[in-house]
Amino acid sequence: MTQSTLGSSNLNANGTFRYSPGYVWFCLFGAAGALFLIGVITFVQTGPDPLPWGFTVGTVVGSAWFFTAVASVVRRSMGLVQVSDEGISVRTKHGDEIGSLRWSELSKVTATHKMAQLVLWDHNGNRRVVVDRNVESFQRIRGKILVEYAKVFTAAPLPMEFRRSNFWTADAIVSVGAAVVMAWASFSIFRNGQQNSGVLLFCLFEILIALYFMSINPQLLGASRLFEDRIELRGLFRRKVIFKKDVTGVEIVDFVAGRSGPSSMVLVSAVGGSLKIQQRYGSLPEIYLTLRAWLDR
Repeated sequence: MTQSTLGSSNLNANGTFRYSPGYVWFCLFGAAGALFLIGVITFVQTGPDPLPWGFTVGTVVGSAWFFTAVASVVRRSMGLVQVSDEGISVRTKHGDEIGSLRWSELSKVTATHKMAQLVLWDHNGNRRVVVDRNVESFQRIRGKILVEYAKVFTAAPLPMEFRRSNFWTADAIVSVGAAVVMAWASFSIFRNGQQNSGVLLFCLFEILIALYFMSINPQLLGASRLFEDRIELRGLFRRKVIFKKDVTGVEIVDFVAGRSGPSSMVLVSAVGGSLKIQQRYGSLPEIYLTLRAWLDR
């Protein structure tokens, strides 16, 4: 018989949880860094050789946006996450409510890139509660949220396609920016009379960047689908198929990928192998609950 739960220990998530102290300090240092950068630019701008106004304005606006985002994260990280049989709430350390939701109001759960946050929405989509990965016992809280979400979740009809609604993630934007920069550098080298070097540089970096872009957006390579009897998952230079009769379990697991920090994926265990479904294939909460419903049929 297949096993498709997160584990019974994850269901005992009631309580009050704080954020990791290290995460709080990281946010504070980030805010201090943004303020320092704005101060340095202001000082240089008033000197004898001021920076171009376009560069200055762009940097100040970007730094201000970063500081605002960090300040919001710091505000949440100084608070508490409270979970009970009635619902979930996020409060400041003084007890002021930041956001709350009763389980009876829960309509949808989404996850940000790499599941750094879980976002819980009400029926109208007007109210939400954000739970960061860096809160204590995040795995237990996530298990509780998914159990409650499963009560109102409706799986899509089969065959279903694994598809992310928006592939313009931070990684995708950075890769496109790198492609533009390398194309400009290659063209400059070509115009300076070094045609071979320019062409070689262009081909080398643009091909690598294109391959990376397609790897983080597998839907560009073809559809990955869930059928009544099997899962077909497409990736860069590969296509993997696992049949339902061979599946032994489905769970959400956490891992650390190089220097990019912690992330999560849906792990489908099967006889003779496994299937790793990451955020690039769509919303992990919905993929996980869809596979659970698929196994229970």
